[in-house]
Amino acid sequence: MNKSFITTALLILCNTFHPTSVAYAESTYFKQTIGANFGYFFTTINNSATFQSSITESNSPIDFEQDLGLNHKVNTFKADVFWRITPKHRLDFTWFGLFQDGKNITGEDYTIGDYIIPAGTGISSKFNHNRYQLNYTYNLFQGSNYEFGPSVGLYTLNVSTEIKPTLANETVGTYVSNTFTLPLPVVGFRGSYGITDKLIILSNFDFMVASIGDWTGNLYSYQLGAEYNLLKYIGIGLAYNFSILNIKNRREYYKFRYDYQYHGVQTYLKFSF
Repeated sequence: MNKSFITTALLILCNTFHPTSVAYAESTYFKQTIGANFGYFFTTINNSATFQSSITESNSPIDFEQDLGLNHKVNTFKADVFWRITPKHRLDFTWFGLFQDGKNITGEDYTIGDYIIPAGTGISSKFNHNRYQLNYTYNLFQGSNYEFGPSVGLYTLNVSTEIKPTLANETVGTYVSNTFTLPLPVVGFRGSYGITDKLIILSNFDFMVASIGDWTGNLYSYQLGAEYNLLKYIGIGLAYNFSILNIKNRREYYKFRYDYQYHGVQTYLKFSF
């Protein structure tokens, strides 16, 4: 009788002072069904392009920041949405845009398409890079406070470039005005780990090497972040992002190569249910 009473009392004490903390970690993150992050993205950009046409065999790259005077630090809005369809299946969507503009005087002759821009020419340039990402993840490995699995997705890039000559700070023509949209399939992995009930570490990596028509390209994108759940439905996050993109177009009379790299820190507010 005494043994039975003591055993019952110990069980009650254990449940009182050690509640299901792991289950609570699940309820605050790993059981969230849908959520969205809204924040600011502080980036440093390095990009260049090589234009080769029928009038020249030159393949010297043009550095957008150094040669065209584009701003290499960009602060922009970034949004992420996720939907955990079931504990094993998850969808993520991300959008952000990186917008650069600048003015410069060319230090040497450049060939862009069928135009030769002589040294000493004033130019005004704009470059806009919009990225839309949709990823599906299957959580192959999953526990009470972690999930990890392979992912597949589609990155859709919308890139627009404009380079114009200027005279007395006024544009007097157009060298380049080009916009293209390119879908890039990617594979990778995504994982999350709950250090405590409220603090979560998360990471994802995507890559692609593909050839679509006249286009070939490769993409590598990595993110490492941490989230802290302030309240049941609200949290804050901090993430480091790094991405490399190389695109080539090899048409017979016009060849184009584009190299793009950015890295930066994202801070955001998270709403989840």
